[in-house]
Amino acid sequence: MKINVHTSLRAVAFLSGTQMRQAGYCVIRTGGSAATSYAPNHDQSIDLDFMIEFAESSSKGSVVLNSHGYRVENSIFFDESDPYTVGFVRGPIMIGEDEVRACNTLRERNCQLNVLTPTDCVRDRLAPFTFYRDRSSLQQAPWVANEQWDSMDLEAIERWCRREGEKERFEQFAQWLNPTP
Repeated sequence: MKINVHTSLRAVAFLSGTQMRQAGYCVIRTGGSAATSYAPNHDQSIDLDFMIEFAESSSKGSVVLNSHGYRVENSIFFDESDPYTVGFVRGPIMIGEDEVRACNTLRERNCQLNVLTPTDCVRDRLAPFTFYRDRSSLQQAPWVANEQWDSMDLEAIERWCRREGEKERFEQFAQWLNPTP
């Protein structure tokens, strides 16, 4: 499939993740774009955030995306015919002081996409709120939690907030929780 202006963010995510996996990289969707994976009716990111561990240079990864029409500027990949950007940040994946060691693998047709677990996605959205007071991240976290209620480990999220010295941030987040039966 060729990426163009009509390709959805979801399709670009699956294609990018699959292409990088085929090139030998394990990439994991993070940030606001991971929130879009879990709460698509509430949050629509306009970029794709991936964590990846490149070797000394990202040349092999660049070759993969360049072959699909992307060009790179400051570690962000752009395609003139695609409204979305794809960014890769060198790992390991950290949420505050915690290293992420697991992810979910979503499958669609012949593609697969690694995404933070719903609990880690919530912690990842709470991190910018906790550290930088980014209120939009506070809004995204409960959207994911409410949409993925059966997969949430609220105790892990609360413990993380306490370890980060931000118990009150968990309490602010918890006020927005409204699980659907």
